Amino acid sequence: HTRYISVTGVQTCALPIFRIENRLKRNISSAAEIFYCGPISLNDSEHEVKFNDEVVDLSPTEYNLLLMLIQNQNRVMTKEKLLDLVWGLDFETSTNVVDTYISYLRKKLHREDFDGIKTVRGVGFKLEQK
Repeated sequence: HTRYISVTGVQTCALPIFRIENRLKRNISSAAEIFYCGPISLNDSEHEVKFNDEVVDLSPTEYNLLLMLIQNQNRVMTKEKLLDLVWGLDFETSTNVVDTYISYLRKKLHREDFDGIKTVRGVGFKLEQK
């Protein structure tokens, strides 16, 4: 549930900031992990993504979205779950931000016959290797 902080009479939602800080702390504790999915490797300690051996330049949000997908590969991740884990939003919304960032990732990672980011219609997305 959302907590509010009143600063000079104006209520501000503080929960998403706490969620982001908690997620950052969790990511630091698992910083030595390298994840693989087909030609993609994600080295979390170096914050580096490669396609085969070529470094792929991702924005921080693209990186965090790929991290969630690769940590949960072959499992469907709902848009709501991704909004929560990547953006810290814990409510259903009509935003298409997840679709937009999935599109960005596909443009950068779908090549050389690899198309591992799958849409599960009406549910969400999953990352699978071929």
